[in-house]
Formats: sequence, C-alpha cells, structure tokens
Amino acid sequence: AWFLLALAWMQGPSPALLQVPTQAPVACPTCKATGRAEQDCIECSWQKTRACVRCQPNAELDHFLELTSQLDDRSDFTPAQADARNALDLKLDALHMEFQSIKDLRTRVDTRSGRKYVAGRAPCPAKGMTGSELFEKSKGCKYCVDVDHFPCPECAQSGRRPCGECASPTHAARVCDDCNGTKALPMPTLPASACGWCGDVGGRACGQCDAKGKVITACRNCAGSKIVVCSACLGSKSKPCPECKGRGTARVDNGTGASFVNCNACKKNGKVTCDVCKKKAAIACPDCKAAGKLEQICPRCAGSHIARCTGCTQGGYRYWDVAAELLAAEGKREAALDHLHLAISRMEKVFEQRTRELTLANVSVVGLEKFHAAERKRFAEHETALRAEGH
Repeated sequence: AWFLLALAWMQGPSPALLQVPTQAPVACPTCKATGRAEQDCIECSWQKTRACVRCQPNAELDHFLELTSQLDDRSDFTPAQADARNALDLKLDALHMEFQSIKDLRTRVDTRSGRKYVAGRAPCPAKGMTGSELFEKSKGCKYCVDVDHFPCPECAQSGRRPCGECASPTHAARVCDDCNGTKALPMPTLPASACGWCGDVGGRACGQCDAKGKVITACRNCAGSKIVVCSACLGSKSKPCPECKGRGTARVDNGTGASFVNCNACKKNGKVTCDVCKKKAAIACPDCKAAGKLEQICPRCAGSHIARCTGCTQGGYRYWDVAAELLAAEGKREAALDHLHLAISRMEKVFEQRTRELTLANVSVVGLEKFHAAERKRFAEHETALRAEGH
C-alpha cells in the first residue's frame, strides 16, 4: 500500500527516449527472434536469495532508491542525447523523491514506537502497539524480557530468504533483455564507439513491465510460499497482551495520577494465546491473499518504466558482446574481434565492481564468481573460433 503513493504521479506517458536509428535490423541472437529468453532471475539476478522483509523491511526501498538514482554521469552528449537524458533524469528524480519520503516516514514511525530492525533479528511485536509508548521505561517488557528482538523466524537469523521467483519453473523464460522483446537488433555500425541499443543515453524503456511499471512475480512478502509467520506472535503462538502491551502491568488513572497494577488479562505474564494465527504460528500471506504471485513494482526499473540499458550502463559490456556475434555472422572477423576485446575489457571492470558491492553488503559472491568464470570461458571460446577462421 505504501508504494501506491509513489506511483500516483506516474499516470502520464513515459518521457520520450532517444530514437536510435535501426540500421538493417537482424534477428536477435540471444532470444533467437522469439522475444523471450532464459536469463538471470528478474528478482535476485544470480544471488538465489533476497533480503528478508521481516527483519529488513526497507531493503526493497533501498533497492528502488538505487535504481532511481541518476544514470551514469556523462558530459559528452550531443544535443539530442542531452534532451533525452534530461527527460529520463527528471522522471527518475521525481520517483526517487517519492521513495525517499516513504522511507523517511517509516523511519519516523519506527523511531517513535521504538522498533529497531537488525538483519536476522525481528523486533518485539509489542513495540509499536497502540498505547505502548505511554508506559514508563522502568516498566519493562515481559514479552521479550527487554531484549527488544527475537531471532527472525522467516530467515533463520540469516537476514536472507530464498528467492520465490527462482523456484518458479517459468522464471527464466522472460522478455529478452537485449532486444527488449522486439525480436530484432540493429546491425552494429563501424566503428562502434557508442552503444547502438540506447544511442549512448544509458536508458531505454523497460521491457519487463507494463506501462505503469508493474510486473507479476512471486510475492516478495511470502517468497511465493503463500504463507508467512504470524506477525502478531512471530510464530511463538503467544502474542503480547493487548491490555498491558506485553508489560505484565496495566496503567490505571485514579484521578490523582497514573499507577500500575498487575494485569489480570495475562496474569502478569505479558502474553496471551495468539488469536491471529489461532496457535498455528503461520497465516495466509496478506499481500498476495495466499496466491503466491501478484502484481508488484518492477524490480528492474522501480516502476519508472525506464531501465538502465543492459548493453552499456554501469560499464556494461553486453552490446559489444552481441555486436561481435552479429559481425562474425556477417564475415567481418576483424571488426568482430575488436568488439569482442572491448566487451572483455568492460566485463572485467563490471565483475570487479559487482564483487566489491556484494562484499561490502556481506552477500556471498560464490554465484557471481561462477558466472564470471563462465563468461570468461565463453569469451575465450569465441575469440579462439574467430582467430581460427582467419587461418
């Protein structure tokens, strides 16, 4: 529901992107001119896991804030490129501000209620209960014994959950990132000093979502499992007492001042049997209504319908990789080798940067390293084949 506010302003059409001249379009080799291809998961890329929404509820917002930050800084634009880029940045900036305001509001609410989120630890459900802020700090919480956190029942204290979209048998076959579902690519021009997919602007219309920036994927709240741990009791089957807010003592105003008496509802324990999950510890996912999938904000463009060009942005190498393949098919071996070497150079920088980012985020790089090794092997085989053709 929070995210609907961020999309309220997006009723108009997307800003016009630079019209890249299509020179002798050829069938996209990635999807074999079908418009769909088996690619990395749209939700988690190669990681196979996502941040747990129970103990890290702002992780998705942070991801959207990163996606809506401005595209790569450049100063060598032509007038046409500059106009197209400015239109993209204006829309991204507006959406970025909306997401930031939502995060700021959440932070203020959490601060006021005393909730603190730590990866792998779920805040005490008594925090934030209506009226809990009225109790004196000296009256400790008997529900959590003043620890304030419990081991997160959703992620087993790891801070990460399996990606629900990866578990779907259809997750790999999606709209082709390279041709954006158009089934064709422009034949690269010589020399290829600029990306021919986006006109070197850095962004183009997102091919994964509809015009409103929505896509149907596995529910991010339940990871496609259709059930979630009960938020009222965190799976313990006992929730904080609604009368004393988990304190074991009830606040009574006797007319001359407030005093605290033992709570009769919970018999001073601070907890009662959970009537939300009816002692089952889990409930049907409220987000997807136990469907497992639902329409959500696109994880590739954060609902902006503007995706970073997979061919060139952030040091991307895909455009030159595909260009080498297309040129080789046309018998232009030397040009294909030049493009391939550019792709290899850019690839190494990309993986170096991504490894650094995952390491700083304390996320395993094993999957990334395997993908890097596979890419190196593929490029080496392509180069060997091209050189063999010259003899």
